[in-house]
Amino acid sequence: MSKDLERKQNRKKIYILLLIGGGVLIILFCLWLFDIFNYFYLGMAALPDDNKNHRLFLSDVKNSNKIELYISDLERNNDRLLYENGECKVVIEHTDVSIKEDVLYIRLNCYGSYDLTQTIYYTPKEDDYQIGQIHTTNGQSFPVEVRGVGPMKKDYYIVDAYILKYSELSDDKVMLEIPWFVKHDYERTGWI
Repeated sequence: MSKDLERKQNRKKIYILLLIGGGVLIILFCLWLFDIFNYFYLGMAALPDDNKNHRLFLSDVKNSNKIELYISDLERNNDRLLYENGECKVVIEHTDVSIKEDVLYIRLNCYGSYDLTQTIYYTPKEDDYQIGQIHTTNGQSFPVEVRGVGPMKKDYYIVDAYILKYSELSDDKVMLEIPWFVKHDYERTGWI
């Protein structure tokens, strides 16, 4: 009698384990089916691969802020806030100079806000590769041009820019102006 009881208890344990395992597999399948794994692992970077489930809305946003850019001490430019709107912001990650090419390079990180239903981030608006200007104290202006965009990371998008004729920037600091940004608003349209 005890062997029969023991077999029944073992079968019951096996059935419970099979039910739990099956439930876990169903949950994992649903997470995979609805691309939820991508959002937890890749964040905003999952969007370019998920055009079927999202609609992109673009709108121009005026920016009246100008910030100081330090020419003689490039380290001071690191992590400077260039634009902010709610949870989204554009930050100068770092600046670098190529004396040989006579170029000042600027890397911008465009941080966004994202969840399973909507993703929003802002990037500088390009007009014939130009995104803004540098203004010196003596009235000179130099264009800030786009060198490259992307890749998109988990919570930010990269924009690389540059300023030609770095050697002509004689001031210790200049004013960086990026007058327009583009709001990228991805809205989820479906789940499968």
